[in-house]
Amino acid sequence: MAPRSTKSQKILRVNQIVRMLVNCASRSSIVQFAASEWGLSARQTDTYIAEAREIIREDANIERNDFLAARLQTIDRVIQQGLKQNQLSAVIGALKLQAEVLGLANK
Repeated sequence: MAPRSTKSQKILRVNQIVRMLVNCASRSSIVQFAASEWGLSARQTDTYIAEAREIIREDANIERNDFLAARLQTIDRVIQQGLKQNQLSAVIGALKLQAEVLGLANK
């Protein structure tokens, strides 16, 4: 049995599991990882997985306007980077996507 983890260790472990879930890791691979890296049982790992899934749900549960604003900001960064690197096809693609997202493009 592994010794109890500190609060900060638990947070780091749950965040690691969040990253694994976002990268499509299976439960069995997470359980195996947690056993080999942290000495956790499958039952304890399932508790961490549940907490990680709750974090993912909370992240996904944002308002449509907030989501749209964040994506438009990302598109703006792509445009700026494309201009700096003279990647005009990337800039044009990002501008087209931006127009579509804003409902300004003809479909």
